[in-house]
Amino acid sequence: MVTIREFDSCLLFFSAAGVEHGAKCS
Repeated sequence: MVTIREFDSCLLFFSAAGVEHGAKCS
């Protein structure tokens, strides 16, 4: 499981970088 910080970073990347980066993080 990912930590809250990593998950938060994923959300930031998902919003800023776009779906491609968000999917990669997921």
